[in-house]
Parts: sequence; structure tokens; C-alpha cells
Amino acid sequence: MTEFQLIEGKPKIFAISSQKELLGLIQEYVENYDYEYVGSAYKEEDIFIKADQSEANLILLDSEVPDIDLIQLTEDLELFNVPIIINVGDLFNETIDKLLMSNPYGYLIRPLEEGELQRSMAVALRKHEQNIQNVKEAQSKVKEKSIELLIEKSDSSLLLILCVSLIII
Repeated sequence: MTEFQLIEGKPKIFAISSQKELLGLIQEYVENYDYEYVGSAYKEEDIFIKADQSEANLILLDSEVPDIDLIQLTEDLELFNVPIIINVGDLFNETIDKLLMSNPYGYLIRPLEEGELQRSMAVALRKHEQNIQNVKEAQSKVKEKSIELLIEKSDSSLLLILCVSLIII
């Protein structure tokens, strides 16, 4: 999902984690909130394929996925143009500090609480939709200005032709 599209129907949530217990909890909390849990992955080669196929509207990223450069992963996930919420352990370290500087839409500290996850998802999705609306409005304004400039340019050209014609006459 690389285009700027608003969500239609239930938001689709994709999780990245290697912890089955955590994934089960996420699925339960997501479905209790009437969102759609569309799957998970934890191996680098699977993450992008599954995330793309799921057409997720939001990605929940566990900060403790083994054998993955989480900083690079978050940068690569930006190609999907979906908000990311990072689930971190209770201890912050250098990697997590860098991860949080990658500008996620939110983060959650373990242990995962249902209400907190649900609020974070709702806020992230709302903020993302507002950003999409802002981009669409900006694109529309740019298009309007381009048309105005084209009209002004053609008016100037017409005026120039008229002046040259008068001079020749």
C-alpha cells in the first residue's frame, strides 16, 4: 500500500514478532476492538511479502525480533505508507532509542495492556488519515496553482502577441 488511501471497512492490523504468546494477545486485543488481524511475520524474508499481501493499515512492531536490524526494518517499512507502533520491553537501550527516533506513530511498553493498545491503534490510524487528507489537500492546491499559472502564462503570451501585432500595424 504505497498510495495515499483512506481506510475502507475495518482497519487491518499486521504484527511483526517472534513471540507466539505476544502475537496471540495482540490478535485477541485487535479483534476485541473490532479491527481485523491480518497476520504476522518475524523472518525478514517473510515480513515484506506478508505485509504487502495483507494490505495492512497499521503495523505493530516488536522491538525484540531476533536477527533483524530493526532500524533498517523501520526505514524499509516506510515504503508501505502505514503507521507503525513499536512494542518495547520495559528497558530502553540504544537500539530502542534509535528506533523511537525513527518517528513511529506510537510505542507501547510491555506488558501489553488491551486498552492502551486499542487507544494507540485508534490514535495512530486517525493521525495517519489526517496526514493523508492534508497531503491530498496540498496536492489539490498545487494542481489549482499550476492551472492558474498556466492561464496567466497563456494570458501573457496572448498579450505579447497582441502588442507585437499592434506595433506591426
